[in-house]
Amino acid sequence: MSDPENKTLMEIVKANLDLLMSQDNTAKFLSSGNLTQMEMRVADFVRSGRSCKDIASLLNITMNAVSFHRKNIRRKLGINKKKVNLQSCL
Repeated sequence: MSDPENKTLMEIVKANLDLLMSQDNTAKFLSSGNLTQMEMRVADFVRSGRSCKDIASLLNITMNAVSFHRKNIRRKLGINKKKVNLQSCL
């Protein structure tokens, strides 16, 4: 692995550890089973500030698939068709 890949993976691990340590209501909602496994993974990356392109690359899926999952997450959080930043909600 190259240094940028290691750095990215370490940032992901840190973000996930931070999430585990927090008691945020949104985190509880996300882990309550309302989202699919892939939606939870995408939500974790969105929460950590990753772009759609980065998420697609890390999960080995297309950018359209990432957009589809983001749209489903917004719908399940009740913020679809609203001008609300998904990252700030997560």
